[in-house]
Amino acid sequence: LKLSYDINIGIEPYLRKCLINSINDSPFFSISFNESFNECFKNCQMDLVLRFWDMKRKQTFVRYFDSQFLGHPNAKNLLALLNHSVDKLDASNMTQLAIDGPSTNFALYNIFCKEREEKEQPKLVDIGSCGLHVIHGAFKTAVQSTKWDICKLLKACYTIFRESPARRSDFVSITNCNLFPFSFCSTRWVEDRKVSDRVLAIWNNIQSIVKF
Repeated sequence: LKLSYDINIGIEPYLRKCLINSINDSPFFSISFNESFNECFKNCQMDLVLRFWDMKRKQTFVRYFDSQFLGHPNAKNLLALLNHSVDKLDASNMTQLAIDGPSTNFALYNIFCKEREEKEQPKLVDIGSCGLHVIHGAFKTAVQSTKWDICKLLKACYTIFRESPARRSDFVSITNCNLFPFSFCSTRWVEDRKVSDRVLAIWNNIQSIVKF
């Protein structure tokens, strides 16, 4: 009980303050939120995640920021909770609000943008309901336009070694390489860089085991 008290009353406020200061020092940040059913409390839970540029470490960070609980989710309720969660952030540096597809969230987005316009705050970047999905889709479209069947290749490289101890053993003994392909995700292209890099690094070894 004492440890829980120290974490929630002592450590958490300090860490939250540091996070808020880092976000407010950033020239821009974006907010993503999602609602889901909480099995423990039996109500709707809205989780917020923020992306921002850390001025000290010179890189982009993605951090969980807050959770809010509500009964019947509608645009006004969600907006009130959203504004309450981010009330200590500099709204003028916000660049995007990433949402899911349901009509309630689109209604929230429209009201949120209208409020920003009334406060003479900068317009948000609008590239669709979820910016991350749009970026993934853009990469997928670009790759598919090459007609190289990269998706099939990366999946096949992972599949030939998946759940096959004998094949993995042969690969190591023949090539003296203990690196294996990573799992490829066809819906998260931006996160598949390490998958591609791994295949490029061991491509000659993969050819050797296939020919063998």
